[in-house]
Amino acid sequence: MTDRFAIALFVALGAGCGATISFPDCEDEAMRTASGAIDECDLQACEAAFGDGCTLCMVNQSLPPQYVDDDGKAWTVYDFCPDWGMDTGGED
Repeated sequence: MTDRFAIALFVALGAGCGATISFPDCEDEAMRTASGAIDECDLQACEAAFGDGCTLCMVNQSLPPQYVDDDGKAWTVYDFCPDWGMDTGGED
């Protein structure tokens, strides 16, 4: 292995090693109201699961969505707005 190749390989492979994973972006992921505003209760649930970044997180596309953090805890709008409902959630 030449020195030039070894340096190129190190730069290519090592460049992303220190990156923080911040998937997903909660402002993109959160439910929207009829007017297009972010549902604040859903945003809080997403941020509770993904706010510090994650590697094993996931979104269960239910209604409302469940945001699952790296430890397997699921967060929903009901954790932050117990009386949330389709008729109450998402109002401006």
